[in-house]
Amino acid sequence: MYSFKLVYKGINFFLQNENFFEYYRKLFIYIFKQFNQLFGRQFFNELLMVSSIRSLVVIARYIYYVAIKKSMAIYEGEDKYIGNLTIPHNLKGLQNFVILPRILMLINPLAVLQILNSNSKILVIGPRSEDDLLCLIGHGFEIKNIRGLDLISYSPWVDIGDMHSMPYEDNSWDALILGWVLNYSNDPKQVASEVIRLAKNGCLVAIGVEYNPLSDEQIKEIYGYAPGGSRSNSVDEILGYFGEYVDTIYYSHDIKSVVGDDKQTELAVIFSISKKKCQSTKQSNDIAIQNNSQLTNEPDRIELLNDEGEQNTGYEQYCLNLLHLSLKLDNIEQSDLLDAEKKASKNTYFEEEFAEILRDWAINEEIPIFVKQEQFLNILDIFNRGYEHFIKNSQTPPESFQAMRLLYFLTDGAFNNFWASLYSLFYLPYDLNTVKEFLIPCNKSKAESIAKEIQAQGYYVFEEKVSSDICDRLLDFASSTLCNINIHDGSQPEYAIYQDHIEQPKATTYHIEEKQLIENFIIQNIISDRCILEVTQSYCGSSVTNAHIGMWWSTNFLNGQASSPDAQLYHWDADQIKFLKFFIYLTDVDINSGPHCYVQGSHQNKPNALQRDGRFLDEEIEKYYNQDQIVEITGSKGTIIVADTSGFHKGKPVQSGHRLILQITMSTCLFGAPYNLIALPESPTYNLQYAIETFPYTYQRFLVSQQIRPRT
Repeated sequence: MYSFKLVYKGINFFLQNENFFEYYRKLFIYIFKQFNQLFGRQFFNELLMVSSIRSLVVIARYIYYVAIKKSMAIYEGEDKYIGNLTIPHNLKGLQNFVILPRILMLINPLAVLQILNSNSKILVIGPRSEDDLLCLIGHGFEIKNIRGLDLISYSPWVDIGDMHSMPYEDNSWDALILGWVLNYSNDPKQVASEVIRLAKNGCLVAIGVEYNPLSDEQIKEIYGYAPGGSRSNSVDEILGYFGEYVDTIYYSHDIKSVVGDDKQTELAVIFSISKKKCQSTKQSNDIAIQNNSQLTNEPDRIELLNDEGEQNTGYEQYCLNLLHLSLKLDNIEQSDLLDAEKKASKNTYFEEEFAEILRDWAINEEIPIFVKQEQFLNILDIFNRGYEHFIKNSQTPPESFQAMRLLYFLTDGAFNNFWASLYSLFYLPYDLNTVKEFLIPCNKSKAESIAKEIQAQGYYVFEEKVSSDICDRLLDFASSTLCNINIHDGSQPEYAIYQDHIEQPKATTYHIEEKQLIENFIIQNIISDRCILEVTQSYCGSSVTNAHIGMWWSTNFLNGQASSPDAQLYHWDADQIKFLKFFIYLTDVDINSGPHCYVQGSHQNKPNALQRDGRFLDEEIEKYYNQDQIVEITGSKGTIIVADTSGFHKGKPVQSGHRLILQITMSTCLFGAPYNLIALPESPTYNLQYAIETFPYTYQRFLVSQQIRPRT
């Protein structure tokens, strides 16, 4: 805290000259705008979740508004409900930059609940500084929807006022936060009455209170004074102020009974306000008093209210379950367990809970689907049973694979997105700082930027290219390796080497099998490249696994006619739940030699008429998408493309020449289409050997020999 005061004094002295300050303020705004364009506003907002950065922002804004703008104001109204020394006590705390982290006990769980969103109106009562409001911004809430109210204020975000009589309209807030202010009141019930007045029906109320077993006299002996006000000794006592308006309790932190009455601790609770329940009780009583005959219609009305209450309770219980999930995972992460034990605990917890969580999601979220809910839940149950089988046997039952594909287009991808969010809570991304860069330079920040582009467009074309040397060596490899030219009939493979300069092609595509690809040292380094891992982890939000490696020639065997089995008609992929595919052109690709085609934005939503499995003609796609959304990606050899191929895509039929392409598929898990287990050669490259040892989940398909000798 002393360091903060020292920084304040130094900066304050430096900024005494207002003109000098104004020059640097404009310079800072210019730099901020440049960074904002580069990284996006969300990047800066998320920085505010870091307490040290948030504190610096608080200090800088305090200096500007207090030392430069002279905007400090103090409440001067009636104070009969306010503790005697409340204002002097908080002024002292503000001037000494006392910024306590305990507000996170309220904001962190509040942000997890899916009841609120960025547009929710939130009132923070008694924030003292701007720290609480900045913390909310860091969690994704919009500052235009956040206000503070306090007895002292220097900030344009914080209004001057008394929490016993607040200057806002009835039913105007989605959430109210009272962080360690209730004990400054001589009449907490009056505060509760005001909160109820301002709250919308269903409004969330978050309250934190300090429990202190010392008397006012003992506090005075230690600190020289006591702020005054009332005492709240338990969560139940806090809830008692709100009486029958308390609806659902989402979070309760009342550990006084554990640590004992003689220990200082924090009390915290988050609950919702129900006005309909109280209003309906009052209305029914009024009706009974006025005219008993009107009660004949009351059962229908009460039944309707009860139905509505059951629906609300179900959704609230669903939100509560998600909150408990998050808190339990956080407890595991913060425990003293070894990393391997933490991972095992999370795996076990996931296996126990995922099916129930998915079913709750399907019942409680308003997801547009094209079948009756009962049928949809049956499909989901088939998926869940199949995933339980996959956990035990590492294989996906065919009916469960089809259920997964159905869930994708029945929900227009909403199921897959929820799954990825759930999965990311349990299977955290690896730290990839030690991974070698082979293809192109890449770090986490760059990968996150690329992932955002994919989320927006569905694909991304790298500015950098793979070196000509790597492309030429892979081209030589592909020109001398047997390829399967009957890939679509696994029972009757037929092999040939692609030799366009000697003979006419025998098939539309020539595929090199995975067991041959993994023997190539360059491909070993490519699949262990940092860029591929970073981008996929950033996009999926979790650790990821290699699902497939492919390389094939595309030829003009059909003289430019599309081959449906060879994916030359538009389609969408759903071989895994959440995935990315990396494509590397190993030959120059123009509009005639089979460019990869992608429909921008089709990974996010699809027209109802195209919500089906199968192939789609160009005319069907063009009917529903603008021409500028349909992209043909041409490029010289070494061009790298990454795409979420759950969007519409195809390989354009080759009109002339040929195309050689390498494809790497990365996914959250291997549930889905059948996959190959690949035996590694005895002497893999150092890069691959290191990656397998360090990130076993990512390379779980690869079988490592006991006598493996790393290649240097």
